[in-house]
Amino acid sequence: YGFGVVSKDLAGLLDHLQIPTVTVIGHDWGGFVTWRFGQFYPERVKALASFCTPYVPPAQHPTTLEEIVKAFPNFKYQLYLVTPEAEQDMNNNVAKFFCRVFRPIGDMKEPLVDPVKGTLAEGREDRPRHEKIPETVMNYYVEQYKKRGARGGLNWYKQTHNNYVQCKGLDPIIRKPAMMVMAEKDAALPTDIASKAPEFIPGIEMHLVSDSGHWILWEKPEECNQLLKNFLSRVDPVNKL
Repeated sequence: YGFGVVSKDLAGLLDHLQIPTVTVIGHDWGGFVTWRFGQFYPERVKALASFCTPYVPPAQHPTTLEEIVKAFPNFKYQLYLVTPEAEQDMNNNVAKFFCRVFRPIGDMKEPLVDPVKGTLAEGREDRPRHEKIPETVMNYYVEQYKKRGARGGLNWYKQTHNNYVQCKGLDPIIRKPAMMVMAEKDAALPTDIASKAPEFIPGIEMHLVSDSGHWILWEKPEECNQLLKNFLSRVDPVNKL
């Protein structure tokens, strides 16, 4: 699940499909992969776009998740996600977990991990489904996680050292057309952490979508699609959006 390995997998998929170059678009962890793929395989990239996930240059020194949380306290919940208890918590409460994670803006101030119980879902009250997330989508997530379990999703949070080892030699400057879209009310990835992106990605387009939270693609689909269409029409004219 390290960024170097995931990027290699994506390049292998492109080889298999005989696709020479692509525009990469991602959100959250997918946004991190978007940026790193552009660094590992710049020759395969036309352009890059990320929703909510800011560009962060590769770490040049070993670090730990605890040190990251100390610098960015809003990531404290990740300390629980790397524990065996988190996997059991999610597997035992799949539907409750997703209703709590896919929550509307108004509920974002509530800690993801209960400060007293120390759990994501176990022993916590049920939450209704986010009105912007279709029931069919929610049911699909629940069905897939009941089949496969939470380990794969949680493994992304356990890669701090692997990502340092795999990414430390990368050029921190990205020289590709790029777009960064932040959500005004994203509690997980606040807008200020994207402020240094132009220092590392010359010419990057920066956009802020008002009254949107972390689930920006569900909450503001028309605005997001229009930004993508405008961006792609300039950098990848053969796209079919």
